Amino acid sequence: MKPWKTLSSRTEFTTPWFSIRSDTCQDWKGRTIEPYYVMETLDWVHVVAVDGTGKMIVVRQWRPASGTFVDELPGGIRDKGEAPLDTAKRELLEETGAVSDNWIQAGVTYPDPARLNNRVWTFLARDIRFEHLQNLDENEDLAVRLEPLDAIPSLISAGEFMQATQIASYFLAREVMGKPVARSQ
Repeated sequence: MKPWKTLSSRTEFTTPWFSIRSDTCQDWKGRTIEPYYVMETLDWVHVVAVDGTGKMIVVRQWRPASGTFVDELPGGIRDKGEAPLDTAKRELLEETGAVSDNWIQAGVTYPDPARLNNRVWTFLARDIRFEHLQNLDENEDLAVRLEPLDAIPSLISAGEFMQATQIASYFLAREVMGKPVARSQ
């Protein structure tokens, strides 16, 4: 296997949240592929936030692209120059009012390395406690609830917790906790 070569790149358009780049690439066989579109965006963080009783924070919000309410993990976009852990702490506090003194990085993944250039940083926050009110961005409207950690696979199966990268983050955090979720044969 050989990597592709990028022969040229051009930014097609830019928004405050992402930009679209078109590349002219050469694959391992010498064929030219153009345009090859890449969405450039900042890294994201997900927080699997668990209290002392084994309950996890789930946030529910409207997602216009899918046209539905979705259950998710707290998280968001990492600002330029911001350490991933600082982003995780900021997003947990803003979206839920919760804090933790016990943080572990559970993993880093690519949400779609074929089309996106960013990564998702997953953090486990243990022994969370609610100390503040939500401080949401002007376009956010989140409902916060606690779910038993072991109930999340049932929510996934029921189609209530459907965001793929967040499902991956949940399983990464479970492994870090030493509580692998049983997998069917």
